[in-house]
Amino acid sequence: MPSKPPTTHHPGLDPAQVAAALTDAAERVCTLLESVADPSTRVAATPGWTVAELARHVAFLPDYYRGAPRGKFGWTPDAATMPQVNTRNIETLRELSPAAAGSHLRRAMADYAPQVRAATPAEQPFPAHAGALMNTVQLGAVGVGELEVHGHDLAGTLHRPWAIPPAHAAMVLRGVEPLLPRWLSDGRRRHDRTDYEIRIRGNLGTHRWRFDKGQMVIDPPGRWKPDVVLSADPSAALLVFYRRTSQWSAIARGRLLAWGPQPWKSLGLVGRFHIP
Repeated sequence: MPSKPPTTHHPGLDPAQVAAALTDAAERVCTLLESVADPSTRVAATPGWTVAELARHVAFLPDYYRGAPRGKFGWTPDAATMPQVNTRNIETLRELSPAAAGSHLRRAMADYAPQVRAATPAEQPFPAHAGALMNTVQLGAVGVGELEVHGHDLAGTLHRPWAIPPAHAAMVLRGVEPLLPRWLSDGRRRHDRTDYEIRIRGNLGTHRWRFDKGQMVIDPPGRWKPDVVLSADPSAALLVFYRRTSQWSAIARGRLLAWGPQPWKSLGLVGRFHIP
């Protein structure tokens, strides 16, 4: 059992790395879309989508992430209304087959990834989903998550392999942090105070999250003595967090390990969030 945290507590998101991850993940999704035989096949891990609908969802991602910060497309006011936003975005590309959606994704990403790469620390954050303040690089990291997780969904449906690079998973977990306090589930009005420290294996960063009286604070100031320490394989953590993999399976395979004064609270961590 590890006793020391990773040497890097809060690694930043590098614009060039996020842009490269977007391009790589998009290309791998495009390769899958080119092999689709039956666009009407249902994708089990999504809310009733067919392969064609999933293809349009991911194909519209670069357009949406470029346009929404400028007011061209609307954000969702809360996690519960995210399905309506997704339906609207899918409908925008309703005429595209999976292969055509892949071509659209490739072209659109060629415009979007350079925008992410060019982002600077001086950029002012903008309100995104549920009013969370984000910047271009954080939003790009969320986009990596969309591509990697839906690539995982699609690959499973097509019985094809899909491996999420650890660095990609780690940047997604960092990128979504500004959204998490807005994505708390209906059980958020808990009266307990619990401090979680999530150590991403491979020295890919440590997350410190405090839940107290229905609120979530990321990297709380002051003395830090976590109630739960969780050591997590990055890809397993991402898939458990997005509810694509059972936490019990990840625990059984040694990809998640918890300890500390209250290790059992690790089992309820994912349930604290409503992940759209």
